[in-house]
Amino acid sequence: MFEQNARPHLSFYRVTGREEKLQLQEFFSAMLECHVNKLPLETMTQPYFLHQSSALATYHSCAISRKLFSMAKTCFEYVWNACGETAQESVNHSCPALSRAAKSISKGSDLASAKRQIKDAVTSEGILINKDIRELTELFARREQCFWKVKKEIQPCLGITEDNCSSSTLRVLEINRMKMEDMDLVIEAFPDLYYFYYTRDPRAISLSRSKKHVIDEARYLCPRMLRDVVEFRKLKRKYPGLIHHVRYEDFATNPVSKSEEVYGLLGYSPPAQWMSFVESNMHSEQRGKYQVVDANDTATKWMHRIPAADLWQMDNLCGKVLDALGYPRYSTLAR
Repeated sequence: MFEQNARPHLSFYRVTGREEKLQLQEFFSAMLECHVNKLPLETMTQPYFLHQSSALATYHSCAISRKLFSMAKTCFEYVWNACGETAQESVNHSCPALSRAAKSISKGSDLASAKRQIKDAVTSEGILINKDIRELTELFARREQCFWKVKKEIQPCLGITEDNCSSSTLRVLEINRMKMEDMDLVIEAFPDLYYFYYTRDPRAISLSRSKKHVIDEARYLCPRMLRDVVEFRKLKRKYPGLIHHVRYEDFATNPVSKSEEVYGLLGYSPPAQWMSFVESNMHSEQRGKYQVVDANDTATKWMHRIPAADLWQMDNLCGKVLDALGYPRYSTLAR
């Protein structure tokens, strides 16, 4: 399904199928129950993700010793350049559909068989097989075959991770870019969790994703974020007290008070270890391992990095979502 406007190739919307929603449930279950062997390879080969928790430090060391990150990077590079730099370019090349199709390839398939399976899967989604799609099909087939080699090498490290995870008393998941409309099925499956809708100023997100195509990113991002706001409000009414909104900027500028507020919603006080981490990494004079010197700067640097003409245009593109989430429009700040 697509939503069309004056620039339809830059504004699109695909409904998540039930099978994909069930896969989301399986992902949540694997993370929460420490079944790391069931997680996608992408999850376990991203150094940034692995730095989020000290519980993964041993796995990280194991992965480095077995050169898993460089091996996985080689696999990802098969399609990186071909899919483009922005979300719009990726969708225009049908890369998300090809990626989903590649995961359905039978393990051990030769290249010809793998390509055929991908073509059958994307055809079932209504995608026309042209010359460009055929070339991308081969790249995704080669990428998946590359993944199988990495998955074999990763097994010794996964056992270590399962042991560490199983002994933990608190498990926190950060799911990026998930559509709020897909959360209903997840909440139904896991009603005992606490959920936080974590947002950031769309101008900052657009800048972070693509410094060269900020306006194009905003054309895609802001309608998507506005739909998320609508769905969040529905979920908040349906599950009172279960789902909360947290803004990145509020945490970046007031990490201590925001930490106390979030932990308070869970019925706890922030542990001393966490407060020490916040103080040494968010606003310290020395550069912290996980954050910039001054987190206040990360919350507002878009104002100095995006040209004023683009910021005025983003008021029109993103005005509704800025208002809904309580972010000031540039027209207000520029007075």
